[in-house]
Amino acid sequence: MTVNAAGGYTELPTQISQMEDCVTRGADGLMMVAISATGLNRTIAAAAKKGIPLSITGGEVDSPDVAARALGNWFDSGRIAAEYLNELHPAGSEPVKVLWMAGPEGPNWSVDSTDGFVKTVEGNDAIEVVKVIWGEPGKAAQIPLIEDALQVYPDISYIGGVAPAIEGGIQVLKEKGRQDIKLIASYMTPETEAALREGDVLGVVTDYTAAQARIAIDQLVRKLEGKEVDLDVDTGFAMIDAGNVETYDRSLALAPEGWEPYFHVD
Repeated sequence: MTVNAAGGYTELPTQISQMEDCVTRGADGLMMVAISATGLNRTIAAAAKKGIPLSITGGEVDSPDVAARALGNWFDSGRIAAEYLNELHPAGSEPVKVLWMAGPEGPNWSVDSTDGFVKTVEGNDAIEVVKVIWGEPGKAAQIPLIEDALQVYPDISYIGGVAPAIEGGIQVLKEKGRQDIKLIASYMTPETEAALREGDVLGVVTDYTAAQARIAIDQLVRKLEGKEVDLDVDTGFAMIDAGNVETYDRSLALAPEGWEPYFHVD
């Protein structure tokens, strides 16, 4: 098994090239986290025509040639984060303001997650989404977006959204002495989970990423072996906070402590 990393959501040409290289080198099957909803369709179709199945995880793609899927409905990611806030601030209670860091505009997952959040807080007069901010989901890219937003919206109570924004938000809020602003991540990374344990983050939504990857590999292998397989698995989402961070099954969401990536396994 060979593992490739495209390097970010701006690197669509790189991911296309990596897929084409795998096909050229005789791959029996492909598994991927797509960085574009539609930009890979031609490459996926070309692989399918050669009988090379593709399983996807992490984010949806709009292609009829995907053989198997192991991923959650990203609308639910935003919905669960919003429901968490709705419980903390029910309609009629003292109003709070939220800044939502949406991530990249291209992939379906970020659009769906934002849609889920915004639609679920609609109708709750206690929660105002003051701004939805789109941007490359890297910590370095998110920090200046948060800094600028704090200048415009200094009276916010929450920052929610993509994990790199929350990771950057921890740093920015500490530097500015604004720990009164609480942070909620729409998906989990080792950094946001650690920050949750340390009390720097209020809550983190998980889509059970580690379980998704295991399922996607299993789907692909079973497909290649001609075995019966569920080709569309929704792993769901859940909110992790101080109340359950010590009891949830971490192995379903993150790699083991001390794990290091291998890019080629024989």
